[in-house]
Amino acid sequence: MSEQSKDFNSVQNLSDIGTSLSDFEEMSNQDKNYTILDVDRSDYVEKMKSKKNNKYYMIKKIVGNGKHFSKINFKRETQIQSQLNHENIIRLYGYFEDIEKADKINEIYEIKGKIFKQEKFLEDAKIYCLVFEFIEHDNLDNYLKKYRKKHEENDYIPIEQDFIIKILTQILSALNYMKSKSVLHRDLKLDNLLLDKNNNIKINSFDFISSNER
Repeated sequence: MSEQSKDFNSVQNLSDIGTSLSDFEEMSNQDKNYTILDVDRSDYVEKMKSKKNNKYYMIKKIVGNGKHFSKINFKRETQIQSQLNHENIIRLYGYFEDIEKADKINEIYEIKGKIFKQEKFLEDAKIYCLVFEFIEHDNLDNYLKKYRKKHEENDYIPIEQDFIIKILTQILSALNYMKSKSVLHRDLKLDNLLLDKNNNIKINSFDFISSNER
């Protein structure tokens, strides 16, 4: 069994990780710019440390009063993804509901320079917190951009064939597994393909936000 498989198969229960924000420790102030991993219209992803087991997790926080949020779709799709158990699909351990302070939410969007066009949050907001395994990651899109920049002064240097075969094999394995579970990703693209520290693929960003266009 590979080291990746060994790490992945150490499945945890949400109760052993944390079921409220009080079960997690935020990063220190000097690290905040580096621990807010992603910001979208009505959600953000934060690196946090469980006080129960001293391990790091990615906590995706969805603001419940966002106009694109559908609680029905959220619960259905969260239930689906939490049942997926594959080493090339990012692991979702579950979710809990909590309250986030208005000043914290505003701070997050200020850090990433994505202030809402409407007024700032004036009141504390109900949020839905999804607890994912933590990946010391980049995504495949950034990986390819950095590769091109690194070699831009040279003649064309193709990416190593072994790397291409490896990631394609892992992507196809994950997709085949999802097909066996009758699950469709709906938004498979380069920046939703994470790479861990050993350049193993982790399919990310299952769609929890309902759009009126669908």
